[in-house]
Amino acid sequence: DSGRGGLGRTADGEDRPTSAQWGKIGGLSRALGWKGLEDQGLKAFVTRTAKVSSTRFLTRAQASAVILGLEEWVAQKKKQAEAEG
Repeated sequence: DSGRGGLGRTADGEDRPTSAQWGKIGGLSRALGWKGLEDQGLKAFVTRTAKVSSTRFLTRAQASAVILGLEEWVAQKKKQAEAEG
């Protein structure tokens, strides 16, 4: 998960995600039971949410959308767990 962090631009000239965004995505993915940034579950979520084939192709704006989606999913799972127990 290290080695990323907002340096440079994507092929389309957009800013890459910040280190904070990568950290948030990694933390939220682990909260969902995934193994971090390279987990297949996260990759599938990123493909559906941001329409890119891998987390490494995310732009800063797409990373924000992924974070929002993951936060909503974590909150939903938390509510579900509270309702069940």
